[in-house]
Amino acid sequence: MNVCYCEVFLMSRCPNDLGITELCPLVYIRRECSQLREEISAQKESEMRAALEQLAKMKDGEIAATRAGWEHKVQELMKQVRPHIIHSAKSFLSIRHLILCLTWERQSTN
Repeated sequence: MNVCYCEVFLMSRCPNDLGITELCPLVYIRRECSQLREEISAQKESEMRAALEQLAKMKDGEIAATRAGWEHKVQELMKQVRPHIIHSAKSFLSIRHLILCLTWERQSTN
């Protein structure tokens, strides 16, 4: 709490020794305002942290949902492409086998 030494002095002597009753309420009001300002700052900080945490959780949820959607799409595409890959591989192996057979026949005839 930020209380000026002058205010502390005035608060300690205000009603009794100095006889300045108008300054005493100002001192108390300043002190109360300072306390309220600190409380409001702390509350604002706390609310800001809570809001940021909530936003982070929401963002993580969105990322997880997007990732799950893309993984599902990839799985569906893999199911569609797998038969074509297998057919292409079989065709490639058949062609390669044919080439090897022709090469072997050519070498055996020579």
